[in-house]
Amino acid sequence: MIKSVNNYPVSQLFDIEAGVVYAIPRYQREYTWSKSQWETLFDDVQENNPGYFLGSIICINQTTDALAMQRLEVVDGQQRLTTLSLLFAALYQSLKLHEKELDDDQRVELINLKRKLVLKKGDDQLRVALVHY
Repeated sequence: MIKSVNNYPVSQLFDIEAGVVYAIPRYQREYTWSKSQWETLFDDVQENNPGYFLGSIICINQTTDALAMQRLEVVDGQQRLTTLSLLFAALYQSLKLHEKELDDDQRVELINLKRKLVLKKGDDQLRVALVHY
């Protein structure tokens, strides 16, 4: 039974303050996207309006403790989530190389991006969801 369907902007879905952990279960296929799929996704991001729908992501709510961080198991959309995470990591690396050239606002954004990436380092959890079961 579907409990909710929401259309979230990517910035909100990757928000570390949201208190949601998105986990990709071990039974999901390995990452298989290649240059063709990356280009399609990146073109969609660059060429469309901010409200453009990038695709659905389906999750099952695995949270059993009302006071615990919400845990959502990603059952569809993991390739897209992984690709977006890799894009954010690449942007961070690129900005880090040019940190001395950034203004104060850009440095704050770099620090925020680093916080998001560090939280994910070393585990298989991603932070995006659209459909909750």
